[in-house]
Amino acid sequence: MYQVVDLSEAPDQTHLGQRAFKGIGASLIPTIMGVNPYEKRSLDEVLEDYAYAIGGAGSPKMEAGIRMEVPVLEWWNEITGHQAVPWQEVLQSTRAPHLLATIDAKLNDTTHVEVKCTGYKWTKGLPIFVRYQVQSQLYVTGNERCHVVHWYWGAYPYDYIVEPDERLQMEIVERSAEAWEKIQKIRMSST
Repeated sequence: MYQVVDLSEAPDQTHLGQRAFKGIGASLIPTIMGVNPYEKRSLDEVLEDYAYAIGGAGSPKMEAGIRMEVPVLEWWNEITGHQAVPWQEVLQSTRAPHLLATIDAKLNDTTHVEVKCTGYKWTKGLPIFVRYQVQSQLYVTGNERCHVVHWYWGAYPYDYIVEPDERLQMEIVERSAEAWEKIQKIRMSST
């Protein structure tokens, strides 16, 4: 279902630059699908920035969330008795090679973990933008499920279990292929 990506040949050695060189990461999928509530730019602007690997971790809030992932994962393991281990390789789909995923942690051969550290409680269940990101990860890995571990300050980690949704995954494959084609055209026009 996937192969581990060798990023040593990427021209831009920043993390974003390395991923953008090979394909579209799962975290960009909600923007492509039009469900990212935090993205205020047009899709064309986002794709142009991605084509040139402009950007990075985002905001201080996003950086803080990323830095909290491992401690929250360790806490979740302790609470649940699971033994998920961090898994930060970039994976590329063998079915749709333009799709990439970086998985926060691996629980076993059929289950991975996505850790989300936010400044607020998700009051309406798993947000749609997270659902799309995780469906993309499930497609790339071929996994049967993903535990989305959500943590916000002052609360215990909350566990959402997500299983593959073939309809959403096919929509993701189709729309991301169109976006990847646009990214490639942007790159070609600049050379």
